[in-house]
Amino acid sequence: MKIVLDIVIVLLFPTFVLAKSDLTGKWITECNVSGKHSFKATLTFQNNKENIDFKLFEDTTCKEHSLSVSYIASYITGAKFGEGKKFNSTPEKVQMTVHLQKVIDQFNRAETEDGCGFKDWKLNVARDVSGKFCRPFKMPTVGKTVYDIYKLNLNSLVFGGLPLKWDMVDPTVRPKQLSKTEFWITKEK
Repeated sequence: MKIVLDIVIVLLFPTFVLAKSDLTGKWITECNVSGKHSFKATLTFQNNKENIDFKLFEDTTCKEHSLSVSYIASYITGAKFGEGKKFNSTPEKVQMTVHLQKVIDQFNRAETEDGCGFKDWKLNVARDVSGKFCRPFKMPTVGKTVYDIYKLNLNSLVFGGLPLKWDMVDPTVRPKQLSKTEFWITKEK
């Protein structure tokens, strides 16, 4: 009996190790308007790693690309919670890159609180913004878990906070409701 059990465990073990998450793949948003700005985001999930590429635009049509946020994290999913399931993400990298000179000029002005606390931004150079306040966002802190929810719909993925709320580091304030921003799965070519 023990030999049979050992064989079953050996045969099933690779399946558990290599099992794909229900989130595995590349997910993208369409152009979303947020006030006088707009944004697009791409999420890639593979082997319990999450990679977010967030792009902010200076217009409402996703044409004038002003800055990017790159976020890499480990994630786990959990039980049902509110309108979705638990989603815990622990950041390993949080960087911002500014792509427009007028945004650099605004960030580097001494009398503003813009620019995540830095006054020496350079065009197209990524900076570590872990834990910084980058108006209007409080950026996640490397090593500090972000508590969110998610839901897979028929063809889309929705979160409670992402991609506009990044600072949910207290599990007691995990969102219970889903946002309106939808991510759509893309097919690998």
